[in-house]
Amino acid sequence: MSAFSIETSSLSEIIEIQMTLVFLTYLAPTPGSAGIAEEASLSIMWGIVPMGYAPYYNLLWRFTTVYFGAVAGLLILWVAVIKDMRKVFRQKWKG
Repeated sequence: MSAFSIETSSLSEIIEIQMTLVFLTYLAPTPGSAGIAEEASLSIMWGIVPMGYAPYYNLLWRFTTVYFGAVAGLLILWVAVIKDMRKVFRQKWKG
């Protein structure tokens, strides 16, 4: 929220709310929790996030809760696959 220059709540309050939202995201019945997650996020954060910042907040929230983790996992998987391929090639050429 400080990126938007909004200082109406504490960091601990925002982290607490976000932890609740992440938990609810995994229980939402829609594919990828698309509509329900954003609406729940905005309704819970309505006292902190002004309506003019709602689209930016939703984009930032969705990126940090879903896309960031997916990209980090993809990078970790990619590194593991490369290491494994190198190991297989070394064993193949040695023996």
